[in-house]
Amino acid sequence: NIPGGGNGDGPDVSLKDEGASVVLDNGIVAIRINKADASITTFNYQGIHLFGGGYKGGRFYWSWNAPAYGGPNGTSTSTIDPTSNHGDYAEVKIRSPWSGKAGEAAMDVDVYFSLKRGAHGYYAAAVLRHPAAYPRVDIGEWRSNAYISPMFDWLSVDALRQRQMPTAEDMA
Repeated sequence: NIPGGGNGDGPDVSLKDEGASVVLDNGIVAIRINKADASITTFNYQGIHLFGGGYKGGRFYWSWNAPAYGGPNGTSTSTIDPTSNHGDYAEVKIRSPWSGKAGEAAMDVDVYFSLKRGAHGYYAAAVLRHPAAYPRVDIGEWRSNAYISPMFDWLSVDALRQRQMPTAEDMA
């Protein structure tokens, strides 16, 4: 494997615009990204939907809790088109600038998703910016969350904290 993911083999990476969403696919992994809020609604790995059946249908999303609960809300741009690199790599950016409203977090957020040829997972990163001209903001928590399929039934934090996950029935 090439450090950073992918082995250089496999089908071309594709980037398909579906209007409200964009799909990155390398034949192993396919993710559907909502262009407005940078959430992933579909994560297929070798044909298995890893979010299927998760809470509220399953998904991966970003959020923060300051000054009120919120998350990215922006527009999508293809920053690296796989047709420009022989299908080796694709990257999408969701740009979420601050609205200027006092009740919202005064920061600009760029969320990136990328996929390499032969990779067995996607890459996600977020860049938060707070220009000096913006008002003060306290960000108590910035998080990425995944509501995964119930097929995942084991929790492993470290060598001392491992256990069977509670089922939905257990939680109820």
